[in-house]
Amino acid sequence: MRHSSGRIFFTLSTIFLSTSVFGNHANADSALEYELETSAGGVIQLTYQIDLSEVEEKNADEDPENDVVIEEIIGDIRDKIELRVRALEATDYYVYTEEKEGQNHVAVELEGVKDVEEAKRMIKREILLEFKEPGTGEDNEQLAAIQTEADLTLQKALNEPENFGTIAETSVTADDRVAFEPNQAGFASELSGNLAAIGELEVGEIYPELAEESGNFTVTPDGQISQREGFLIIQLDGKETRENTIQIQEQVEASHILITYEGADGATEEITRSKAEALAEAERILVDARNDPASFNALAVEFSDDPTGQSNGGDLGFFTRGMMVEEFETAAFSLEIGQISEVVESPFGFHIIKVTDRIDASETIEEEFYVTYSQIFYDTTLSPWSKTGLDGSMLESATTGLDPYMGTPIIKLQFNEEGAILLEELTESLIGSQLGIFVGGEFISAPAINEKISGGSASISGGNPPFTSQNATDLAFDLNQGTFAAPIALIDEKNIPSLSGSNKDFEPNLHQIILVLNQFRLILAY
Repeated sequence: MRHSSGRIFFTLSTIFLSTSVFGNHANADSALEYELETSAGGVIQLTYQIDLSEVEEKNADEDPENDVVIEEIIGDIRDKIELRVRALEATDYYVYTEEKEGQNHVAVELEGVKDVEEAKRMIKREILLEFKEPGTGEDNEQLAAIQTEADLTLQKALNEPENFGTIAETSVTADDRVAFEPNQAGFASELSGNLAAIGELEVGEIYPELAEESGNFTVTPDGQISQREGFLIIQLDGKETRENTIQIQEQVEASHILITYEGADGATEEITRSKAEALAEAERILVDARNDPASFNALAVEFSDDPTGQSNGGDLGFFTRGMMVEEFETAAFSLEIGQISEVVESPFGFHIIKVTDRIDASETIEEEFYVTYSQIFYDTTLSPWSKTGLDGSMLESATTGLDPYMGTPIIKLQFNEEGAILLEELTESLIGSQLGIFVGGEFISAPAINEKISGGSASISGGNPPFTSQNATDLAFDLNQGTFAAPIALIDEKNIPSLSGSNKDFEPNLHQIILVLNQFRLILAY
């Protein structure tokens, strides 16, 4: 028994079996030493709602083989949250389940946690292990499935706009294929596509259709820039009228003919002419272009070494200063509409430029809606990898070891019987190909498959760079914690005076609680 001034202690031999988990209290005699702080502050209470809708749908269908015990799902989630809480630097904690208004919750009370945001991140942290096979890059079924899922989420949001945040949190995936993006803001007129229409909504209203995201770019985990495409579900959080200063940069629209030479920037292997020959060819074409300006695009198709010449008559569209090399920019912005330049030399070769339109720089001030909004993003960018069904849900254990040839840290995986069979089938079908390994949606490596793997054992190396001992240990720990059997969402966060022995609003079912009070002692220590 601990003693300290101004604190009250209870010792209970058995309490709330199977419905609560105490940290830093259990001892070998199963007695729970519970400390109730009398001073205010220092304890944060986080309440997570468990989304059992998919589980309930499985139980309601006609296939009895996929039925699950809901109590086991809830208990499994509670246990995995407790594993995460143990890793936090909390002086004390209390984790328990409760049911309110037909919804199942897991409550977490933390004492002495310095970084609450990091604690919330760790509690919800899920490391998804996936094995994928090379895909075709064209998967209409995948796109249709994503749109169907997005449509279902949209309908749920339209029916329950007040629960948009909770719906979003329970929809997100560990690989960010579905992401919740709150706190977005901007002038409605400047938002891309049909996002501009959200200024017409009332605050709290959901945009009634899936908005399409396109035109924006993102950086992939392997450092590549790719266009972001997908569906958006949007809720308007607020709007107000503001003055928007609209600045338009000076722009020109131009076409060009490029005559390049061997050794110039961007010149292909087919280009064999010398620099002098290129200049002479450009000067000859310039004479033809000025004699018949209407033929400029046809001349570009016939003679230009720039691919735009063949595809669209050398048309470069509108561009602003800073988008072209200096020599080209200086010449283009000095021309009037319809005027054709002299031969202009750049690192790419010799250019003949014709300006077809101009937009002068301007600045206007207009009053319009400035909106704040939240969105759920469904990524439809096709992956070069396809799911195989082999993932962390079939993992029995993850341990660290050393590569017998390289001596670098690896993670050894052992799958259950179902996973072992699937791994053997996959590796047999992929002999001569590769099996992609993804952790948390991030590509790790793609080892070549030379033979089938039997027995359910596999290993992960860190690729490039390889694992360090520490990050291999950390990843093995995360993999062993697994993923939640149903989505959870943080629905409430508040400070409470002290850790609570029971929730006053919680009225558990009798079959969930066995309360045996063999011993009760109250000690006041001052």
